[in-house]
Amino acid sequence: ALAEGVPQHARRCAERGAEARRAGRLAEARAAFDAAVVACPTDHEARHGLAIVQLMQGEDAEARRSLATAASLYPACPKPRNGLGSMLLEAGRTRAALRHFEAALERSAEPDDDDGWDASVNAALCTLTLARRGGAEAARWRQRLPKARLRLWRALASTPSDR
Repeated sequence: ALAEGVPQHARRCAERGAEARRAGRLAEARAAFDAAVVACPTDHEARHGLAIVQLMQGEDAEARRSLATAASLYPACPKPRNGLGSMLLEAGRTRAALRHFEAALERSAEPDDDDGWDASVNAALCTLTLARRGGAEAARWRQRLPKARLRLWRALASTPSDR
């Protein structure tokens, strides 16, 4: 669902993009999301949808920019923060990823909604990774493990709707 106040043309383009993405028609999805962004450059959800397609097409730098733009357009939305965190985690930048997952948790409506679930699980994994690395900072990360475990257990006790 796109935000209120989004022009109908942009809304229809984004909906076509999401449908094409789900069907695996990535070129069509990309064109539709590009059109949605042109029609309404301030719509954070169209930018987020574009970022997902860019990731699926292997365009990581573009996806990162789209996610950052989506986050800046609507700072209260956790989705782009989760996306940025996932990209950073995959790149081996665990601390930076953790910051994004924690920001997503702060912005989630409920700690066990889909966005909160993703952020909780990934934040716990980041914390565990940092605690196990050793070195001078390991003790500091180990102190955060009980809170991370609690978030993880809470997330695992829930059932996100898209899983």
